[in-house]
Amino acid sequence: MGLIGRTAELKVVQTLLDDVWAGSSGVLVLRGQAGIGKSALLQEAAERAEAAGTLLAHAVGTQAETGFDFAGLHQMLSPFLGGLPDLPVPQRTALGTVFGLAAGPAPSQFLVGLATLTLLADAATEQPVLCVVDDAQWLDRVSQEVLAFVARRLLADRVGFVFALRDGEEHAAALRGLPKLEVRALEPAAGRELLDLAAGGKVAESLSRRVLAEAAGHPLTLIELGRELHEGRGLPDPVPGLPMRVGERLERLYLDRVRKLPPAAQTLLLVAAAEHLGDPEKIRRAAQVLGLDAEVASEPQVGRLLSWSPRVAFAHPLMRTAAYWGASPGEQRRAHAALAEVTDPYLDPDQRAWHLGEATAGPDEAVARELEASADRARRRGGWESEQAFLRRAADLTADPERGAERRLAAAEAGLVAGDVARAAALAEQAVPHLTRPLVLARARRVRGLSLQAEGRVAEAARMLVDAAREMGPEDPRLAHDTLFEGFGVAQLGSWRKTAEVVSAVRELRRPATGAPGDGLLDGFAAVLDGRTAEGYTLLRQGIRTFAAVHDSPDAGMPRLVAWLYASGLVFDHSSWTDLERHWIPALRSRGAVTALVPALYSLAKNHLRAGRLTAAEASLAEGRALAEAVGDHGWGPGFAQADVLLLALRGEPAEGRALADRLLGEPIPDVWRDTIRLAVAVLELGAGRYEAALAAALDARALWSLLSPEDVIEAAMRCGRPEIARSALDDFTPLATAAGTPWVLGVTARCRALLRNDDPAADDDYRQSVDHLRRTPVALAVARSQLVYGEWLRRQRRRRDARHQLSTALEGFEQMRAYGFADRARAELAATGEHRHRPADPDGVRLTPQELQIAQLVAAGATNRAIATRLFLSTATVEYHLRSVYRKLGVNRRVLLAQALVDAGITG
Repeated sequence: MGLIGRTAELKVVQTLLDDVWAGSSGVLVLRGQAGIGKSALLQEAAERAEAAGTLLAHAVGTQAETGFDFAGLHQMLSPFLGGLPDLPVPQRTALGTVFGLAAGPAPSQFLVGLATLTLLADAATEQPVLCVVDDAQWLDRVSQEVLAFVARRLLADRVGFVFALRDGEEHAAALRGLPKLEVRALEPAAGRELLDLAAGGKVAESLSRRVLAEAAGHPLTLIELGRELHEGRGLPDPVPGLPMRVGERLERLYLDRVRKLPPAAQTLLLVAAAEHLGDPEKIRRAAQVLGLDAEVASEPQVGRLLSWSPRVAFAHPLMRTAAYWGASPGEQRRAHAALAEVTDPYLDPDQRAWHLGEATAGPDEAVARELEASADRARRRGGWESEQAFLRRAADLTADPERGAERRLAAAEAGLVAGDVARAAALAEQAVPHLTRPLVLARARRVRGLSLQAEGRVAEAARMLVDAAREMGPEDPRLAHDTLFEGFGVAQLGSWRKTAEVVSAVRELRRPATGAPGDGLLDGFAAVLDGRTAEGYTLLRQGIRTFAAVHDSPDAGMPRLVAWLYASGLVFDHSSWTDLERHWIPALRSRGAVTALVPALYSLAKNHLRAGRLTAAEASLAEGRALAEAVGDHGWGPGFAQADVLLLALRGEPAEGRALADRLLGEPIPDVWRDTIRLAVAVLELGAGRYEAALAAALDARALWSLLSPEDVIEAAMRCGRPEIARSALDDFTPLATAAGTPWVLGVTARCRALLRNDDPAADDDYRQSVDHLRRTPVALAVARSQLVYGEWLRRQRRRRDARHQLSTALEGFEQMRAYGFADRARAELAATGEHRHRPADPDGVRLTPQELQIAQLVAAGATNRAIATRLFLSTATVEYHLRSVYRKLGVNRRVLLAQALVDAGITG
């Protein structure tokens, strides 16, 4: 019929296609109610793309398929699987495992995402690719997340994505934030034209007005009602009472249409609706089992509702719904039984088990065991949502209430891993009344705790996890310890002090018989909170060492990683920086562990800031933020924003830094991020010489700096004439600093002592010690800050020559870092000694984006484009795009010239 009344929408679609054909990429989510015309727009996009020589890939979500992990992704990638052997080995193994083509451990879904990106981008080097996804709300969750991840990582790949998403569906959270187009009702003139076309001629004015009013511009309703008129059936009678919603009217219309078919045709439609893979041969064989004649499939009335090639598909998803749910439960079970009978138990045991489960009316332990076996296979390939679905059905078929509840709880635990938190909580709640064993009840409590965390109820979640760990302790010390690590990570989202309840439980629990990475960290935190500082720091250092050695271990999960990162900062251990950058981050990249990579990149950025490598910090922040957005992880957003405030402070952009901080502090964010933002503001104001503002910001974050470092509050307090605040802060911190004993903390503490001595000549020794200690560390920013305050003190002592030396050295350090905030303060102090320095301009005015800088440095170090793409979760084409921009900005045209060009431009990490 063509697309009537869709000029504006087609213009947007055409723009996306033009971008893809021009060598770029594009993503579009079409949103609208069922039957509003999204599929028609997808079809038009596909036809235009195919006519222009574009390679097409399709996926269609179905309600029955939502519980089968990677089903939608397999649909999408089927045309490209010939390129599987050319993928890097980890990517090839990941895809092969989830598609059942190879055996192996369950891969990270983001490694699967990287493999998908590489496969599509490689295909697009030959011809552009358009991926169209209809009914995306019914794709299985992991396919949604993988495809959304890929869509967010596209740039210069000649790959386009168009998703069609039904309004009112809550099952497509992964697609939020992608460019969208609302597909709305047709204008009256276009609606009238479409109705006349569907009816095969001009519809009488009175009848047309009624249809247009009832359809409210809804294209599919207009088409279906027009067909009713064309076939001489007239309009269905209106429903008494309130008007029907459009979707309800269509469902009723389709249900009426199905019920008017001969019984054999209705049965065939039911079998087709129950077989979610759309396998035409399997549907025909199941129909034969049910005694249907093969000729039924060829009947015209069936052909109007069902297409058979390349796979069976209904004319509209609502027709499938009508065909399945319009049948009685007994008819549904018979259809599934027939499908189970024709499914090979060796080649496809999971599909057979699923159909057996749906064919079974009451408890059946044999079928439940088959479903449980399928759940185990799903888990081994990373299909946690499938595992949940199989276990849920197995629980329904279990006669023994306690055994069924345990299966339901196992389904809840799988749901947590799959990200289906709401359903996991509901399943655990259903299971609890029938559970009796303490350990199993504790597992249910853990599920509830983690679901409370997802709801943002941090304090309740932490308490629930602590209670669960205490209950687990007598029977399973390992699980109890792991649950405490989870509780620790949750509590940290509130504040450091809220972790006290978590780590206090460590004292009550029996230690696991075998150690796991970082086990001693919780004992160390507990000892520190108990005031056993020296013992606590010894335990923390031991935990840090054991954890650092196992970066390739899958047992080192994110809760332990976060605890390790926090402990490293608490004991001022810069040796962990090397472990993080050289070992942990590459290991996380190779495993595709993006959710763990996000906090690791945040910590790496903070380390770069401490080292004065502001450009490298900016690159790590940009990468971490982009990955967090790509995977929908919003928990670390305030952390990245806080680091941005600190970066702006050091770069000498206080107005921008204050504006960002004010915006963040006005939002509902966890206390721990609120305190880190206030400390960043304190640094910003110290650099600007606004000491009252710095003191106010630091005092607001006392709970944090009293543990991490009081250097900012002490400097601000002494500049404001508030030595009592500075003395109290140093007294609180000194036992921790003594226990840590590293050159880094000794240098910071010596500076704080010197500031407290004020005009006492003995401060000179403390300042010298501070500089000497800190020079033995990579903490270049702290070195320069000690030199700055030392120089300021020397100037007040009228030792101008000595002051100039310290201030000049500090200034040179700040300028080398491009930390212009503190550099300006050092320059002003230097001018007060009679020596004037001008602020240098950036060499050549060259500006690389953070991602361009990352790629340029990796190329300069000898990495190939393919290796860089794998490392940064990008396509090779996107790497090449950024590299061309780098060449243009730096005025070079070969890789071998890049390292020197970066030096010449003054661009360093």
